Amino acid sequence: MNPSLSLLFVKKMNEICGLDNTNLIYSLLPCIDQKLGSKGRHGGISLNELPMIVDTGIQVFTNKNMNVPKSSAYYMKLEEEKESLFNTLAMEKHLLGLKEFQVGSDKKRAMFATISSMYFNNYITPAQFFLPSTSLFSGHWKFWDKVNYTELMKKAYKKETTDLVTKELSKNETWKTKFSYDDFPEIIKRRLIKENAFEKKLDPDAMIKAIIIKLGELGIPPINYEIVDYSIRHIFTYLAVSKYLRVDREILFLRRFEERLENTIQ
Repeated sequence: MNPSLSLLFVKKMNEICGLDNTNLIYSLLPCIDQKLGSKGRHGGISLNELPMIVDTGIQVFTNKNMNVPKSSAYYMKLEEEKESLFNTLAMEKHLLGLKEFQVGSDKKRAMFATISSMYFNNYITPAQFFLPSTSLFSGHWKFWDKVNYTELMKKAYKKETTDLVTKELSKNETWKTKFSYDDFPEIIKRRLIKENAFEKKLDPDAMIKAIIIKLGELGIPPINYEIVDYSIRHIFTYLAVSKYLRVDREILFLRRFEERLENTIQ
């Protein structure tokens, strides 16, 4: 989708997870992969590549040494497009409601923005997120069966479509993330009450896990869970997340958001 929509989506995700907006520039990292498509890469960043992609972004955007080879195709392309990406972010300050922006070097926040952007862009373009473990594409296949996909692609980047989705992202009721006790089975409800989870913002680490699970569900057939689980452990090893995370609220949020956005687009 339009880069401005990716930026807006990540900003709203930051809000519901209690993060600042120093990671917004990282939501544009998938754009670089698209520009490398003519050089033999598959369509879309794979989850296996994400640590390298995020490290490259941190090194290029903040000059923090992440030991990324400057000879890599992604590094060279990102360095070439760096100014353009910052200009894109600067031009969207009004849309994002920001007077100024800063760029952080925190790996968790950068990963959160990048993977959220990948998830959002998957509404339009299927991608092989789980390479090399499987070549299956993830995508909103059931939704695309309901619409004319060719027409959807033609309209995806037009102003009227961008304006419609921008309005939906800005005012979507799902962002209020209000959950009731009855939204969950009894055993999950008891745990959430014990943890006072209904009074807390969504957990950003759990949201990363929930997104990977959703990307697995979006495969046709769904991606084998052993592959999904490996991807989660691979990302969390990079982020130094060692505790087991439950994603009941985060998964429910994503399902609600998908239903609302698909209805709007349809």
